Amino acid sequence: MKVRETGVLTSSDVYFHTPSAASKEIFLTLLCAGRYDCTPEYMVKRHSYESGLILLVLEGSGYAEIGDRRHTLRQGDAVLLDCYLPHCYGTSSGWSILWVHFGGAAAHRMILSLEPSRRVLRPGAWSYEMRRCMMSVYGMFSDPGNAPDDVRIHTEITRMICFFFAGGQNESASAMDTVAAKLSDRLSERVTTRELAGMVHMSESQLNRSFRREKGLSPHQFRIEARLNAARYLLANTVLSLSEIALKCGFRDASALIHQFKARTGLTPGEYAAQCRDTIPDQLS
Repeated sequence: MKVRETGVLTSSDVYFHTPSAASKEIFLTLLCAGRYDCTPEYMVKRHSYESGLILLVLEGSGYAEIGDRRHTLRQGDAVLLDCYLPHCYGTSSGWSILWVHFGGAAAHRMILSLEPSRRVLRPGAWSYEMRRCMMSVYGMFSDPGNAPDDVRIHTEITRMICFFFAGGQNESASAMDTVAAKLSDRLSERVTTRELAGMVHMSESQLNRSFRREKGLSPHQFRIEARLNAARYLLANTVLSLSEIALKCGFRDASALIHQFKARTGLTPGEYAAQCRDTIPDQLS
């Protein structure tokens, strides 16, 4: 569809999509997608549009406001905007952009979980794949041989959002992923905070602060959760005794496992196993 907006050239087009009721409940969904060629007069300033927006700059330059900061956007940059809240973006010199407005039950929560500093991506390893995803969604409407598909739309939008989580990741977040992997991989071994801090070249206090900020838990709490996750799997899928499961998951003994398990789930290991399987070994009862 051709549109008439201030600053939008006639070479531009936009396509609208109405997802199924089921898709709205379980998927990220598309509201509209477009390719705009714009003059310096193009600016969007809205109180709300009930969606998220992913915008990729093909040519030229512009800007986007996130919170109280204005970010300059140049060719190859991508931005994720929270249009559920007041927002503003545009160009003072002209640009060409590809964009998608998306919604869905989890859309706003996904955007809010991403720090504002990570919502702008500069050109990098992600660039080719981001453009491919954007063109895939846009092409479902612009290419007569294509047809919109809600599952495919969800897949492509999810992939684009993931680039912001991964591509905008700072060094601290990456280091905390390394620590989390170490804690998860060595459940039955003793790993000290000093060892973890040394691994990522931080002091113990820096590690604790950074880990809690990135993961929402202290390293100690994360380790307990990782051990309990492993215990849940073994309880549901093996016939190991409770003592064997406790040792494999890094608990001192069966009593320690029972205590932590019930404190976090409200169930004993035997009760949990009973919910997962038809027959329960006597030692778990």
